[in-house]
Amino acid sequence: MIENNRIIIVDDADEDLQKLSDVFHKYGIGCKTFRYDGFNFPDTPLKGVRFAFFDIHLAQSPENKTIFSTLKDAISKYISKENGKYVLIFWSNRTELIQDFIEFINRTDDEFKEKLKPIALEILDKNEFINSDSDLETKLNAILSNDIVECLIKFDEAVLLAATQTLDNILSIIPFTDQWGKTDQFSSDCKAVFSKIAEASYGFTQAQKNPDAAIKEAITPVFESILKQNNDSCWKKFLTPLRDAKNSSELKFPMSVSTAKLNSIFHIDSYNIDHRLKTERGAVCPITQESIKDVFSNIFKIEYHEWIESTFKFKKGTNIEELISTSCPILIEFSASCDFSQNKKRTEKYLLGVIIDAKHKISPAGEYTLILPPLEYSGRDILIGLNLNYNFIDNAMFASMDNPIFLIRKEMMDMIGNKYASHISRIGITSFQ
Repeated sequence: MIENNRIIIVDDADEDLQKLSDVFHKYGIGCKTFRYDGFNFPDTPLKGVRFAFFDIHLAQSPENKTIFSTLKDAISKYISKENGKYVLIFWSNRTELIQDFIEFINRTDDEFKEKLKPIALEILDKNEFINSDSDLETKLNAILSNDIVECLIKFDEAVLLAATQTLDNILSIIPFTDQWGKTDQFSSDCKAVFSKIAEASYGFTQAQKNPDAAIKEAITPVFESILKQNNDSCWKKFLTPLRDAKNSSELKFPMSVSTAKLNSIFHIDSYNIDHRLKTERGAVCPITQESIKDVFSNIFKIEYHEWIESTFKFKKGTNIEELISTSCPILIEFSASCDFSQNKKRTEKYLLGVIIDAKHKISPAGEYTLILPPLEYSGRDILIGLNLNYNFIDNAMFASMDNPIFLIRKEMMDMIGNKYASHISRIGITSFQ
């Protein structure tokens, strides 16, 4: 079943639902309408909602508190707390209640207030449009031209269009020679073409294990290229700090934005982590607590605290004892990307590193130390530090490793691989001063 929850309308009056939905249908824009009766709701709250139209007066009660409680409950029944950002439009003939409803929500302290907070809140007064000639279409266009709302719409549309064009471009090279109404040969050829694309991108064995991931990775460059060709200029109008800045130093993140969380969005892969393997490229595997002493003393011939102190420099006043006691030594699989994709027989290569709480200010002790950008993991900001002098290819170490807690994505792994290659191939010279 094709799900499209981008626009939803919730009202307790059929004629009002019809009036609003007709405007969208006129332009071929799909929307879902829900007649509110207080009993029948979606089996699970909807995800993917971008625009939600709600009649504010869903409860047939004269008491504001009952009206507000009913509306709050209805919004949470129709929109999932994992939905993401959305625009809330009150479609009502009781617009005088809206400010009181906002204050009602702000007096509470629950998940609704934080997770179902709209990025824009607009009002459509039913009294202006029901049984009148007022232009509902013009009013809707005015609401949807709000700068952040317009960017949301345009970018969503651009992504959907780029996805369609990506598939169309590939499908267009496959001859469609079947008689009209038949697809047997075309279907067979599609299977062959996409199978070969998956194999070429992911390697034969990896593609067989996970063909969906293989196809997604394979077509991503085509999708990216098509998306970049889109000529919409909504971001140009919206990004006023970028437009007005004289140099890059004037562009700063707001204090409330976590750069560690942003880095994690770009560089950490936690998908289906319980089923990911220690042997996957980028796997971040903690050394088991009971194995730390043995691994460092007997394999790397150094005590753990000595390894920490030789790998990093510490800001004056750093509590090194606390840093070490709260740290987590890790091993990161860093096989060559092509070897992993092609599943070549190999001994997996691991770099020795450590996860440290980001509150501790550390810097490299030498060119052999690599400190990754701050990341967020399990609700806290962390730093990952690697010592490029310590690596191993002994699979006997597997017993000392836990399963991966997350994987580092390709871009950062390529950077780590490049830094390691540069480190081990550096050339020294004899020189006199």
